[in-house]
Amino acid sequence: MRLSVPACAFAVSLLTSCAAAPHATPGTITPGAAIPIANGVQLVLPAAQPFGPGLQVVQLVRARSKTRDQTLQAIIESDASQLTIIITLPSGPRLASIIWRPGDIETTLASNVADKGLSPHLLADLMTIYAPAPILAASLRGGTCTESTGGTRVISTGGVTVITLFRQHPGTWQGAASLTNLSYGYHLDISGQPL
Repeated sequence: MRLSVPACAFAVSLLTSCAAAPHATPGTITPGAAIPIANGVQLVLPAAQPFGPGLQVVQLVRARSKTRDQTLQAIIESDASQLTIIITLPSGPRLASIIWRPGDIETTLASNVADKGLSPHLLADLMTIYAPAPILAASLRGGTCTESTGGTRVISTGGVTVITLFRQHPGTWQGAASLTNLSYGYHLDISGQPL
């Protein structure tokens, strides 16, 4: 059995220490990459960020698994040419940055970030929660997504629910959101507000 990195790797196994790191590791992700988001389900990152321009939001993200409980802050902004995500501890030290431009996703991780595969999984979680339903459905491989008008999405494979999520205000990044990955055993609680 092949073990894959849980999609919440950005929060659950992020740090080896809490100190700010003096050096960063740059990297890239190729749009079109298939990211495992649950057993038997992958999400293909589109060539361009699917969220559109005009995002200016700050989020507190609490990630919980059986062995970890971690809170991080994400600052997310977008314009017509790119999506920018800055991940910090709530107290401020920068842990990672991601810039998603058409055809290119650039990442920079602080040297104290334990999981060098966090960026694609972070983007996959954001798409699972916030991408418009038609884009999410077209990006899934091995799974299907159903969405209710009340802000609930369910991703399943073979008739088995593997991911559930809820957004307090569907169509916006503000307010509360939660994601439970039953396949990989983690839960995200997100609180977003305008930047």
